[in-house]
Amino acid sequence: MITATEFRSLFHNGLVKQNTGLVQLLGLCPLLAISNNVINALSLGLATVLVMAASSGAVSGVRHFVPNEIRIPVFVLIIAALVTVIDLAINAFVHPLYLVLGIFIPLITTNCIVPLRGEQTYLDRFFTTGMTGYPGATHIPDRQPGQQKDFSALIAKAKTCQPPKELETGTITGGFNYRTVLGIADQVVEAVKSGAIKKFVVMAGCDGRMPKRKYFSEVAEKLPSDAVILTAGCAKYRYIKLPLGDINGIPRVLDAGQCNDSYSLAVIALKLKEAFGLDDVNKLPLAFDIAWYEQKAVAVLLALLYLGFKNIRLGPTLPGFLSPNVAKVIIDTFGLQPITDADADVAAIMA
Repeated sequence: MITATEFRSLFHNGLVKQNTGLVQLLGLCPLLAISNNVINALSLGLATVLVMAASSGAVSGVRHFVPNEIRIPVFVLIIAALVTVIDLAINAFVHPLYLVLGIFIPLITTNCIVPLRGEQTYLDRFFTTGMTGYPGATHIPDRQPGQQKDFSALIAKAKTCQPPKELETGTITGGFNYRTVLGIADQVVEAVKSGAIKKFVVMAGCDGRMPKRKYFSEVAEKLPSDAVILTAGCAKYRYIKLPLGDINGIPRVLDAGQCNDSYSLAVIALKLKEAFGLDDVNKLPLAFDIAWYEQKAVAVLLALLYLGFKNIRLGPTLPGFLSPNVAKVIIDTFGLQPITDADADVAAIMA
C-alpha cells in the first residue's frame, strides 16, 4: 500500500517535477493548441491517460514474451493501436470534440516515450544536450562563455562503433538555398526569357511509406525537360536520384535542404517576381505540388498562404485541421486543391 508521503511525491513529480511539457518542453504542439479551453484540455489529457494506462497494462502482460530485439517496435505498435481505438471512439461517440482535437489525438503516439533498457540497446550510444536529457544517457554540458560545446565524448564513442555499410553509390547535388540560386539569378532569368525554362514546380514536403506516394516520382519523370523542380524536405528522395539532367547548366532539381528550408523556395519565388517586374507572385511560371504528411508542414503551408501563393496542389492526404468550413475558406480564397494522378496534374501544371 502506498503511503501518503509517497503519494504526494508521486503526484508532485508527475504534475510538476517530471512534467515533460513544463520541464523538457516536449509535446508543446498539442499542449498549446488544445489548452485554450478547459474541456478540450481535460479531454485530451484523459485520452492520454487512458492510452498510458492501457498500454502499460498491455506491455506488462507481454513483456516476458517479446524478444529484446523487437521490444521497442512492439511497444510502439501497442501504443499506436490504442491511440487508434481512442481516436475512432471519440469520432464515433463525441464527434464535435473530435473535430476540435483533430490531429492532436494521433500525436499521443509520437509524444509517448518508450523507456530504453540498459542491456542490448543503444543507451550507451545515447547522447543528449541542452534542455534535453534521459536517465542513463551521456549528457553534453552547455558551452562555457567564449568556448565551444565539448563533443569529445561523442566523438570518442563514435570512433569505437562500426562504420556504416554502403548501400548504394552515386551523387546527389544539393545546397541550392536562396543565396545560391540568387547568385545565378541572371542565368535563371535569361533561361526563362529564352524559353529554355517553361515552368518552376515546387515539390517540397514530406515523404512516407504509402505506395501512393510514388505519385511524386511519376510527376518528376513526366514533367517535360523544360521544367525545373524546386524541392526541400524528405519528399525529394522520391525523385532526386532520377537522371533528370540540367537546363543550360542549371540542374532540373534544385534542392534547398530540409523541409524547414521551404523558406528558401519562397524567397526564390519572391525574388524572381522582382526580377521580372511582376506585381503578383502568382503570375510567375510557378506551380506547387506539395507532399503532405505531418504536423510541422502546417507552418509551411500557412506561410505560403500568408505570402499570397495560390493554386497549391497538396496530397496524397489533406491536413487534419481542414474541417469542412476551414477547407471551404481556403479553397475559395487560395485555390487549394488535392492532387489527382500524375498525368492529369502534369498537364494542368504545364498548361
